[in-house]
Amino acid sequence: MKTITSVIGQSLEFAHIIYDKPQYLNITRHSHNDYELLYFVKGNATYTIEDRSYELKRNSLIIIRPKLSHFITFNSPDRYERFTLNFNGSILPEKLRQLPDSLEVLNLAENNIIGDCFRRMDYYVENVSEEFVEDVLSGLIKEIFYNIKISSDALSALPVNSNQHISKALEYINANLFSIKSIQEVCDALFLSREYFFTLFKEELHVTPKHYILEKRMLYAHEQILLGKKMSEVAKNSGFSCYSSFYRNYVKFFGSNDRHPET
Repeated sequence: MKTITSVIGQSLEFAHIIYDKPQYLNITRHSHNDYELLYFVKGNATYTIEDRSYELKRNSLIIIRPKLSHFITFNSPDRYERFTLNFNGSILPEKLRQLPDSLEVLNLAENNIIGDCFRRMDYYVENVSEEFVEDVLSGLIKEIFYNIKISSDALSALPVNSNQHISKALEYINANLFSIKSIQEVCDALFLSREYFFTLFKEELHVTPKHYILEKRMLYAHEQILLGKKMSEVAKNSGFSCYSSFYRNYVKFFGSNDRHPET
């Protein structure tokens, strides 16, 4: 692995990295409350967001919205190069965040203004002082989103794979996220056996249904706590009947919280 540039700020993280042997990387499925942009320079890989998989082309831009599960699969040992940006949505004006839900991957031309924005980030990370670099990169994120809006209709890629059972399962889970009492409830709604559903879910999404639901609830809870909500209230609203179970899982996902115990 060769890190060209990287920076971690209060509201964003940026990295430009080259992997000579990507097949040995241990990149697992994950999700988070931030936005993520991945600019795929070259390689041979498939990117999966929830139940939707995309075959990446040179100069593809992947847009990952908060709380969506995602992971990359390498199809060959070809050299892999990418830029990544993780950032708090507050960086963007609301009007720039309003993109079609179906817009997740853009196939861009060899020379494109969005790719140029990422390359300019390399330059600024190397040449701008630490106290100003986050402001400069925030401005370039806005420029990228302006250009996404301009380019999206003509360049939006379609997923190459989406399992019907998994799509229906995720639709049911996300519509009933805080009220689901057991995985059997999901199986019954889909008319699938528990064993088949578990096997299919793990095969397609690289995670168990139980962990998928727990992670979604935890991300929601974390977001609400950062907004100043009481932990006991958040626990109840997140689908937990037992506060101790909620707090134990919260610490597991996000570390200790000095607001516990509540008074």
